[in-house]
Amino acid sequence: YSKTEIKLCKQRDRTSADTRGKHRISAELKRLEQETRHLEEELDQLEKMESASAACKEILSNVETRPDPLLPKTYGPANPSWDQWFEGPQDKEYLKVMTVIILALLFADYHVFLD
Repeated sequence: YSKTEIKLCKQRDRTSADTRGKHRISAELKRLEQETRHLEEELDQLEKMESASAACKEILSNVETRPDPLLPKTYGPANPSWDQWFEGPQDKEYLKVMTVIILALLFADYHVFLD
């Protein structure tokens, strides 16, 4: 190859490398512009939304005012003797006695499983 041919090859290589580099830069710029547009759209949507606390308050008020559709409607205790289990102990002595009874029952059941 002559010196002139070598120079022409080098110039062609630089030119093709430049166009590839320009293409990469152009593609990256387009990607960044698209991402910027997407973020601006998202910001616009966020500005139009009401605050989360207001939405939570609305949901809470709706949940509190409506009965749970999965639970049956009851109008007082089904069995009044069950009230003792949900009202809690009336005095400390009663609490001690019930604790001992419950622990004894639990230990007895546990002891049966060990044998």
